[in-house]
Amino acid sequence: MIAVVDVDDLICVEQIEDLLVPIKKKIPAFKVTAYTVPNKFGTVTPALRARYPWIVFGIHGWEHTPFECLTWSDSDADRNIMRALAMGYDYIFKAPNWEIHDEVVQACGFAKVTVHHHDRRVPAVAGASLFPGPLPRDRRFTSIHTHILKNPVTDYIEDHPAFLPENLLAWEDFATPFDFARHM
Repeated sequence: MIAVVDVDDLICVEQIEDLLVPIKKKIPAFKVTAYTVPNKFGTVTPALRARYPWIVFGIHGWEHTPFECLTWSDSDADRNIMRALAMGYDYIFKAPNWEIHDEVVQACGFAKVTVHHHDRRVPAVAGASLFPGPLPRDRRFTSIHTHILKNPVTDYIEDHPAFLPENLLAWEDFATPFDFARHM
């Protein structure tokens, strides 16, 4: 079985060093999609990408306000997604709190960006590249999800049993949402 691992709310390199690098040191095959807040984290430079080739830097909104993607106009969505791509982010997007409307999905589609959506609300946008979460019903992989920013209302990587190295060692292979994205 394959593990598709993702964490939300990456805002600084220190989180990588403190929380993800120790896992990678114990599990060389480990890969993770880190949904990153572009306006807080900044540019994903070639040096950063070379240092952490096992991390997919996904786009996680722009400011990371709880419902920001519900307020974006078509032009806001286009602008924010294109800015994030120009800053070196990978072609995958997850809205904060999973809250997204079809215009944002459409903007992602135009930019060839996969949308990691909640499994309770599958976007109905023709041609969109989609990856379901947090509980995809796909026998080819198991999805493991948590948050890397400590928040009193969400789970947290250090408290999440699936992220303990001894539990992650159960997986031989790791993949990214790109590997299982569906094209509608």
